[in-house]
Amino acid sequence: MAEFLRRLLTDGDFQEETISVVLPSRPSFVNWPEQKRRPEAGLDPSTGEPW
Repeated sequence: MAEFLRRLLTDGDFQEETISVVLPSRPSFVNWPEQKRRPEAGLDPSTGEPW
């Protein structure tokens, strides 16, 4: 599982050919309180950038 996740997040060829979802160009982890706070502050929940 760890190898799959590593390749899913870092290997461009693996992403394009084997999955059917679009991942962000820079994967990141945001804890749930921060992810909830961001939209309330007018920010994108995944990037923290203004909408």
